[in-house]
Amino acid sequence: MSWSIVFFSVSLGALLGAPFRFPLPILLAIPFLILFLRKKPLLALSVSLILFFGVYTSILRVPAGEYEFVALVERSYMSYSKLVSVKVLDGERWRRASPMKVKRALTPGSHVYLIGYYDGNVVRPRYLREVKVGSLLSNSIAFREKFLKDVDNETLGALLFGVGKSEKVTKSGLAHLFAVSGFHIGVIFFLHSTLFSIFNWRRFLNDVLSFCAMLPYVLGVGAPSAYRAFLTLVVWRIFKMFGVRASPREVTSMVGSVMLALDPTMVTSPSFLLSFFVTLAILDSKNFWSMNLKAYCASLPFLALFFGTTNPFSMLFVFPASVLVGVAVFFSYSSYVLYSIGFRATALAASRVCKVLLVPLEYLVDLASSFPSFTLPLATYPLFSVILLITFFYSPGRDRRTSNRGFL
Repeated sequence: MSWSIVFFSVSLGALLGAPFRFPLPILLAIPFLILFLRKKPLLALSVSLILFFGVYTSILRVPAGEYEFVALVERSYMSYSKLVSVKVLDGERWRRASPMKVKRALTPGSHVYLIGYYDGNVVRPRYLREVKVGSLLSNSIAFREKFLKDVDNETLGALLFGVGKSEKVTKSGLAHLFAVSGFHIGVIFFLHSTLFSIFNWRRFLNDVLSFCAMLPYVLGVGAPSAYRAFLTLVVWRIFKMFGVRASPREVTSMVGSVMLALDPTMVTSPSFLLSFFVTLAILDSKNFWSMNLKAYCASLPFLALFFGTTNPFSMLFVFPASVLVGVAVFFSYSSYVLYSIGFRATALAASRVCKVLLVPLEYLVDLASSFPSFTLPLATYPLFSVILLITFFYSPGRDRRTSNRGFL
């Protein structure tokens, strides 16, 4: 089975199910499609997945109206908060709903019960109550906020958790280096595995301990890109352990398919789309510059769709910025770990070292942001999507097997 086809089919079904309502009876057509296309099993699988996930995503949609909600506050901004793990009272039963925003600044990590009007994107509450409920996810988010408050450094928060990115970072075209994804997870895994190898030489045990130690941080980040990188790393290590041969593209597609099966509304997240499709585009690159160019081309459709601007000159600064980000992530995460085990003074000292390292990075961001950005009209989205598909499907080395670079 080609996981790439599965991933594209699931993604397309979820994308179509978000704006268009798929009626539930359409699922009855799937057995007839399988029978009709029995001589083309991959096509039958693709069409069936598109229909199934179109219906599944439609069920999770909440039409505009007055509702009762329970949810977890994942992030808070000046005038609104992002809610995840949302459940809505539909008639007499509670059902899952997609992540949404609430027109109120709330405490990250807290659970909320609210009654209000939902307009399809934002909830305007007329009654709201915050409740502290202990769970690994909520505790990880609350601890993140406590750490960032004590450290009090905006750039460190943007670098380590992807929160509070400044307008300059976005304009510079280097925002992808601040998004917690494969680069961050790779550095942090190296840190943990090296530390545990001092006390234990068994690779399997080192991996298990490293994954357990990383989990609260990944949950604290709360971004699909971080989940993608973490799960891909876990699958990669399991495959290595059992000698399973698989291409990086297939493993990445498998992880994406599983994530969408758990939450198909994730496909509308810019973090999810950029993380997966940029990763898929660069897996077969021959060198750093081709990788950089492919990553940039793969990001264009989503920059046009969600942000409307791009800075092509950012490619000149990616290499030095990547080196600085790698070192800064090492020290900032070390500070976070020390803080989490109670060494607060040592953690704050490490964060001060990280602040010094961030000075040249901030200078590069300022320099990159001084170059002109170009507007990407929404009309260019179909054109860049075609370029992305060509980049994805036409690659001379696409059948190569696993490599360390490919998985991270």
